[in-house]
Amino acid sequence: MSFIKHTVFIAIIFLGLSTHQKAMAQCEVLVWSDEFDGTGLPNSANWNYDLGAGGWGNNEAQTYTNSTTNVRQENGNLIIEAIKTGNNWTSARVKTQGKKGFTYGKIVYRAKLPTGVGTWPALWMLGESITSAGWPACGEIDVMEHVGKNQNVVQSALHTPSSFGNTQNKGSKTVSTVSTEFHEYSVSWNAERMIFAVDDIPFYTYKPATKTAATWPFNTNQFIIMNIAMGGNFGGPIDASVTSAKMEVDYVRVYEERTAPVIEGRPFLFENEQGIQYKAPDYGSGITYDWTVPEGATVVSGQGTNQITVNWGPSDGTINLVVNGDTGCTDNTASLNVTTIVEPTGLKYTIDNFSNPLLPGWTKNDNAIAFQAVDNHLKVDYNLTSLKYIQYEMPKAVHLSNYSIIKLPVKVGSDSSIPNLLLTLRDGDGKETITTNFEIKVVKNDGAFYTYSFNFKDQWNLNNPAVNDNFIKSLKIYMLPGQSSFQLGPIEMYNNTTIPEAPSDLSASIDDQGKILLSWVDGTNATSFNLYRSSNTTDPYIKIKSSIKTSEIPYVINPTEAINYYKLSGVNNAGESSLSSEIEVVATITGTEALSNSLISVYPNPCNGRFFINTNGGPVKNLKIFDSKGRVQSFETIQDNTLLIVNLKSINSGIYFIILNQESKTFVAKIVIN
Repeated sequence: MSFIKHTVFIAIIFLGLSTHQKAMAQCEVLVWSDEFDGTGLPNSANWNYDLGAGGWGNNEAQTYTNSTTNVRQENGNLIIEAIKTGNNWTSARVKTQGKKGFTYGKIVYRAKLPTGVGTWPALWMLGESITSAGWPACGEIDVMEHVGKNQNVVQSALHTPSSFGNTQNKGSKTVSTVSTEFHEYSVSWNAERMIFAVDDIPFYTYKPATKTAATWPFNTNQFIIMNIAMGGNFGGPIDASVTSAKMEVDYVRVYEERTAPVIEGRPFLFENEQGIQYKAPDYGSGITYDWTVPEGATVVSGQGTNQITVNWGPSDGTINLVVNGDTGCTDNTASLNVTTIVEPTGLKYTIDNFSNPLLPGWTKNDNAIAFQAVDNHLKVDYNLTSLKYIQYEMPKAVHLSNYSIIKLPVKVGSDSSIPNLLLTLRDGDGKETITTNFEIKVVKNDGAFYTYSFNFKDQWNLNNPAVNDNFIKSLKIYMLPGQSSFQLGPIEMYNNTTIPEAPSDLSASIDDQGKILLSWVDGTNATSFNLYRSSNTTDPYIKIKSSIKTSEIPYVINPTEAINYYKLSGVNNAGESSLSSEIEVVATITGTEALSNSLISVYPNPCNGRFFINTNGGPVKNLKIFDSKGRVQSFETIQDNTLLIVNLKSINSGIYFIILNQESKTFVAKIVIN
């Protein structure tokens, strides 16, 4: 499967952002209610009435009255009853208009609804500005509507100018016992959103991205309304067998939704960091705040108030708070665990080297992923139908501003397909490098480790929201759908402020296809390498290849018709290293004459399958012979002083290639057999 990066971005944004929305705990403070414990008409201090007929803008059939036949308190409930007399319907609509109005809070109605096709009970609210701005500019909040033609389905809706008053912003829920049991129908309303719920189980949220008078006429008082309508545009035709409909309301309650005591502030600090602010909700007058901090930390200012300034100490600890006074919350305590941030030093910081076989901190988000520690490596097997990930939660947050170069060795066996992997880092607030992720472009599945690198420097702020490199707390590796198995080596972050040291331990080798491979040790903070070549050790070295990736080691070089010397440099954002020590690679030898600067020779050429190699006494580390199609040939050798006698076991006419390694040299010779 090809790596479709845009698909990954979309999926990660969904996964990452949807699972890290933080909500403050709420405590509900009752600010007003009517429990309907009296008799007769409801309390006139709270309620008045809409009266009359005329269809009420919806072609409704009823005439509203304030008669106890249609509205009354009875057995601790408010009864609203629609009654048919002859061909006429009467009902009631009670409201708090001009008496009680509310902006924000949780409004709760506990009610049992009528049955019957054509019934239309509603528990709702209208903006007090209806007398001046009109409808729908005043805004309408339908907390609960139910129509008998769709029994047991309740609906919540908003009417705004942006919807032209139509029922466009809505949600519904099936409740099988709406007419046999009491249920709580509620809206939780603040300046950002409305959440509609039945029995405290949310089912619809209204949260427009842009709030204007057209989309959000809900920042001023609304009054409460309860009624039963009959028929109309929404209720539909009334069943002729229906002669009455009764709604029972146990109570209406309005709560102020206050934030429960919580400490807001940074949970990750540098050792001995100064002037850090922490705050708690402001509960108004008559409230005091008792803060305590761990040993070594000091409250510099604000003790007794809802906001303090702290000078931190050298170690981890907990900030505790006791709020004294009537907050309306049952629990008036809060605490915040604060951990010190790790400051890396030296060349690199190891995130995890998998030395602990229990793999503490590692988790997965799907059972189709399996991982285990194998020889200080992390082995991962997966078979996925959708994007999933493994995650490492670091023991402490790490300051990576100066350690932004990540290097990750990956090995894939020949029996596994090449995996599509992507790595992100996340700060302590859960913000993730979605935009500037590290796409791990695995190149080979030959059972060898290849190191992949990426530099997050100057990338953190390009994410939305920006990732704070002062306290990186976790790492994720995403896997695209498919099946594979791979191993990870130590995950390390390298210093980005220093120029790399020159690569070391250059060597040349020959693979089974006869290719000459240049290898070196990647133990520096380089993110790429430049390759230089010269015809001798005294002439200048010319750059022949730039930006060789760590995953391209060993790098294939093509010898020319002469001796060549190669050097490497390491590169990162800070600059380019000095050149490494050289390695000598000898080009193709076609006859018995020795090349300049080298006494090696091959003869006779052509030959009959038996030939001699004069090595000038230098020890042979490796010798391979290939035919013109790259097939490895079998042979026997006899060492006679400085002469190596070679006998091919199978002799066919044609051109053959001899590749020979000495201590710091690689020779390629062409020989003809006839």
